[in-house]
Amino acid sequence: AKGGMVALRAAAPAVITSKQNANWTIVDGVLQRSLDSGRNWQAVVRADHALLCYANRGNEVWAGGQAGTLLHSTDGGTTWSAVAVSFAGHPLSSDVNHIDVRSPAEIVLATDNHETWSSADGGKTWEKK
Repeated sequence: AKGGMVALRAAAPAVITSKQNANWTIVDGVLQRSLDSGRNWQAVVRADHALLCYANRGNEVWAGGQAGTLLHSTDGGTTWSAVAVSFAGHPLSSDVNHIDVRSPAEIVLATDNHETWSSADGGKTWEKK
């Protein structure tokens, strides 16, 4: 899921549920970034379902959204890959409304139905708690 770069003027963020960051925001379900301290914004990635939250740690960027959508970038948002989150044969289907990147390996997701999903290996495998 790669998004085209589109120049947009700064707008009030519609939804930010992860830590606020001057370089990233979500507007109308689209993750955007600013390379000039918030004066101009570019759409970085769009998903089939609206994005609701993001988290970043250096060049690692995670974006979560409706219906279990989880996207990951290792190069500061230039390229993206979809992450399939499942545990014991059951895929994540709830809305991801919070992402906590505790270390490069440890990622924790919270969902709208109060589930917690965690990965200890950078998103390769998941546990539901």
